[in-house]
Amino acid sequence: MSKRNRGARSLADLIRERRTIRQFRSDPVPPEELQEILQTAIWAPFHNQKEPWRFILVYGNGRQRVIKLALQAYSHLPEAGLKALEQYLQTIPVYLFVIMEESNQRRQWEDDLCATSALIHNIQLLAWEKEIGMVWKTYDDEVIQPIKAELGIREQEKVVGLLLIGYFDQVPRAKERTPLNEILTIWND
Repeated sequence: MSKRNRGARSLADLIRERRTIRQFRSDPVPPEELQEILQTAIWAPFHNQKEPWRFILVYGNGRQRVIKLALQAYSHLPEAGLKALEQYLQTIPVYLFVIMEESNQRRQWEDDLCATSALIHNIQLLAWEKEIGMVWKTYDDEVIQPIKAELGIREQEKVVGLLLIGYFDQVPRAKERTPLNEILTIWND
């Protein structure tokens, strides 16, 4: 992806070009740029009277707190695994927790999860347009629970995604997609 094509891409191009980025440059992403992305991304559709999501944006020195919590959550790993995890986490310029209020009603919970997932996809596309990459991570409850408690994420909230965000140099190759005619059923009667 080159900066000269940045303004000329259509939404269809952004959808096809976007990739999951796991390796980041060390230069920080300005929080103002991420706030601009979030300000647009929150226009994702939702089915309730109020958006089901909120965010915790972690950058700069705040990253060390998240790294410490993650290492505690994965303390069952062998020492070499913990060291590799810490080294990787130190390379992440920005952490964004996307949090959803969990409804007690199953249908509402499903609607809210779908809406929050659409929001995350908006974030991914808007960031990609600005040549900012990310990987969307999800975690089992036993891993995320101590992190939730420490960051003030309430018991009735779910971390739908932890987005690891930063600038990048390398764009991974696209994964093959199943041809549409193999996954589309049309009923016309």
